[in-house]
Amino acid sequence: MVPNLRIPVALLLLLAIAGLRPHAASQDPPQPVFRAGVNLVRVDVLATDDRDAPVLDLRQDEFEVVEDGQLQTIEQFRLVQVDGSEDARRPLPQVIRARSDETMLADREDVRVFAIFLDDYHIRRTTWMGVRDELIRSVQTQFRPNDLVTLMTPSTPVGALEFTRDHDSIVRTLRDFEGRKGDYLPPKNVYEEKYAFMPRGVVERIRNEVTMTALQGLAVGLGSLREGRKSIVFVSEGIENTSADVEILLRDIYRTANRYNVSIYTMDPGRLSVVRAPWWHHYTLRRLAEETGGRAVLNTNAIAQGLSALIRDASAYYLLAYSSTAARNDGKFHEISVRVKRPGVTVNARKGYWAMTEADVSRVQAAALPVTPAQRSLSALASADANAYLHRWVGTERGTDGRMRVTVAWEPKPNRARGGSQEPLTIGVIVTSEDGRVLFQESAAATDAFAAARAGKPAAHVHVFETEPGRRTVSISVAAGPNAEAIDRDVFSVYVPDLGIPGAISPPRVFHARTANEYRAAVTGGTAPSPRREFLRSDRVLIRFDTDASHVTAALVNTNGRKLADLTVAPASTGGTHQLDLRLGGLARGEYVIEITGDDTATEYVPFRIIG
Repeated sequence: MVPNLRIPVALLLLLAIAGLRPHAASQDPPQPVFRAGVNLVRVDVLATDDRDAPVLDLRQDEFEVVEDGQLQTIEQFRLVQVDGSEDARRPLPQVIRARSDETMLADREDVRVFAIFLDDYHIRRTTWMGVRDELIRSVQTQFRPNDLVTLMTPSTPVGALEFTRDHDSIVRTLRDFEGRKGDYLPPKNVYEEKYAFMPRGVVERIRNEVTMTALQGLAVGLGSLREGRKSIVFVSEGIENTSADVEILLRDIYRTANRYNVSIYTMDPGRLSVVRAPWWHHYTLRRLAEETGGRAVLNTNAIAQGLSALIRDASAYYLLAYSSTAARNDGKFHEISVRVKRPGVTVNARKGYWAMTEADVSRVQAAALPVTPAQRSLSALASADANAYLHRWVGTERGTDGRMRVTVAWEPKPNRARGGSQEPLTIGVIVTSEDGRVLFQESAAATDAFAAARAGKPAAHVHVFETEPGRRTVSISVAAGPNAEAIDRDVFSVYVPDLGIPGAISPPRVFHARTANEYRAAVTGGTAPSPRREFLRSDRVLIRFDTDASHVTAALVNTNGRKLADLTVAPASTGGTHQLDLRLGGLARGEYVIEITGDDTATEYVPFRIIG
């Protein structure tokens, strides 16, 4: 008799491969924070005419949302339109270096998020070769520059997913991919070695569960990235059977995808064939699409058109939100039906949602506790650290005629400089206003700066301009080679404060000294402000700022905002009205924040890190 491996051996195996932690069958995956409130239900709605073309002129009063048979009041309504094209006024970084970069990009409404799941366990090698080039052409021609894309197989851990705007890397992976349906040897990892020589029925059962558990894990991963619409392209010839186990796994996928606002588009690479696939293969693919508001591309040679439908759906849809009149926090499934009153219009939306439990609500409320100013400043430090090539900082002083004097400072990172190329390097700085006007643009040769950093003598370089107070977008690019091809771009937002307000404090300027000579130069004003915020305990730091406040204090605090020590504020010797002189020898490794307060009202923060 073949043993039932599903619990616990196979399930643990599936979770290990999918990168998930094991949990009891009754538990839900972790609930992402609902920024708009835990009681608000969001529904993405696709509206099309009888030619399957988007209908973009519907009004809020033309929609009806029914939950569990009860008509709901639509509180928020918006048409979302995005085509994934680049906006010169809001450029995106070319290189994604950290999870924080992915989250920052995914939160932008002009960015679409896609995941391609290649189910190698259920794709024959010959089948894949027949559609590979067509799918590659579709990726090359239909994804746009702002689209964030990731690619996954059943054996990819969710924690290892990497989203990219480099669609050529996706194409390279598609070229190297091979279907493995019916191929069991050689095993590809240690987990497959455990079952490679088991009976075929057992192996296929495990492969079904690996695929479906990984697909569920992908939905969770997408849900942690952002609230808005996400789309999965599930490329598979279908699951082998319709056993009770498969039905349970299917239900878990619907539940998770609907909870995290993920639509699944299923695509059978088998296309039209004389030998038709068993009905249950397409049953699972059709159900996955129907239950999550996606589409099923089955029994057709129109693979490119299927991907076009996915792109079109992600480019134009209506966002509806309502506060449910049903019992809240019951952990139950609530059925949703969306109707439109205009004749000839068809709508497609998710079929329902699973309500949070009381424990989910407690988690959300705990996660939504106020963040201390010290923690916010450390988040800004992490954002600045994300630049792959440079330390960077933006500071403000009083300028002329009520304008502010802004300094953009950068310094090559030693770890990148040591392995840097000898080819010409250029740093470009562009600053734009909220309406997209270019306020400042300047480039500087950086070859010598990186050479100095390689020699252990990094130095700060500055760009200075004047502007009115307000929100500004700063783009710092690194270009290499004689043709100045961009190899990195860092885009971030800064607020230029109005320092004409009584008691205001200018953003503090940090001067970093590693030697006695560097310290003397900083004291006399002979060096530029340092963008570096990582120091050794042997370093010395001068912090200067401007304020007309009558009473100024400063304190060293930890990451939770707890005061560790009072600091002495003295008149500045040059280059400001006040300064702090810090010796770092008594601090342990870790992150700290300096709080500077004027007249008990205005406060500025200087986050920094001790690394050795």
